[in-house]
Amino acid sequence: MALSGVLYNLFPALARALRPACQTISSDTARFLEAAVAANAPVRTGFMASSVYSVTPKYGSTYATMGTPPGDSYALPEQAPDGPDDSVVGVAANYGVYVNYGTRFMGAQPFWDEAMAQGAQVFPAEAAKFEKLLLEGL
Repeated sequence: MALSGVLYNLFPALARALRPACQTISSDTARFLEAAVAANAPVRTGFMASSVYSVTPKYGSTYATMGTPPGDSYALPEQAPDGPDDSVVGVAANYGVYVNYGTRFMGAQPFWDEAMAQGAQVFPAEAAKFEKLLLEGL
């Protein structure tokens, strides 16, 4: 049986579009999480909220945009993503974990956990853009 018509092989184009689509989803989700963590952070001096940062393949790093640490506080080093398609969201304030989870002297103020729960609600919408992003890359 003879085949008629024109055949197209779009696999090479799809393969080229795959990485940028994944990077966009990862980057956009990380930027949302960065904003949510900063918005949820309790504010006393403003340093902790300003120390929230992201490192993404699409937008780069926002680590250098933080304010000056007050008193004996300091900024933790920037964390790098594990791979070229990964993103990282972090809090550089050295005391962020204690504010989020509390200590025996103070109650928890879970700004990080609330932002991660919000991100879990947003990620499906970001992932739903995958097909559209692939088609744009063709």
